[in-house]
Amino acid sequence: MFYIIFFAVADEDTDLDDNLDKLESELMNAIAKKQAGQNDIDSYRQGVQDVQNWFDSLIKRMDVLDKGSGLNCAQKKAAINEIKKEFEEQGPNKIQELKGKAAQVVEAISNLDGQQVEEQMKSLDRRYADLGKRIDRKSQLLDVTNKGVEGAKGEIEQLHNWVKDKIQELQTPTALGYEPKAAEARQQAIKGIMKEAEAKKSQADALEKRIANMQPELEPVEYAQLE
Repeated sequence: MFYIIFFAVADEDTDLDDNLDKLESELMNAIAKKQAGQNDIDSYRQGVQDVQNWFDSLIKRMDVLDKGSGLNCAQKKAAINEIKKEFEEQGPNKIQELKGKAAQVVEAISNLDGQQVEEQMKSLDRRYADLGKRIDRKSQLLDVTNKGVEGAKGEIEQLHNWVKDKIQELQTPTALGYEPKAAEARQQAIKGIMKEAEAKKSQADALEKRIANMQPELEPVEYAQLE
């Protein structure tokens, strides 16, 4: 009878130990799962902050390119090209990586919190798209302005060279002799120069208006040089 009771108690102790081991294992798994979920949440939060900080840094770098920076148009164009290149090369990977973290978080939290994560990602997507459009607009504006400045410089140089050549031509003595035709030819040449000068004056006036239209995008020194 004693042996029967002993073995019964021993079996109960074994079952108890097994149950305790099983319970401990389940508890550890639950803790590990909870910790893994918290790690995913922390990683996601940090990822959101990193992307937001990256957006802010690009915006600050673009703000520097506004009037008053002291940079000329060519320097601004080079700077916006660097910003655009970084945005296009790094942006898709950053957003895709963050979406992967968001998907992991959604699996570890409640449906209500999951909706908040989805809304947050939609907000980031909108900001990402808006920033891309802003960079494109700034790039196009600086490209047009830079081409306008270079074109204006080229026309100004052509006008200067034309004036210089005509002054030299008019100051060069010409032997007219006694033939009336020679004097008439000289007179016609001078009239031709005057007519051409009127056209150049119209070109200069139009050029001056174009430069004035570019003034909002130009630094004072740069605008003064063109004037």
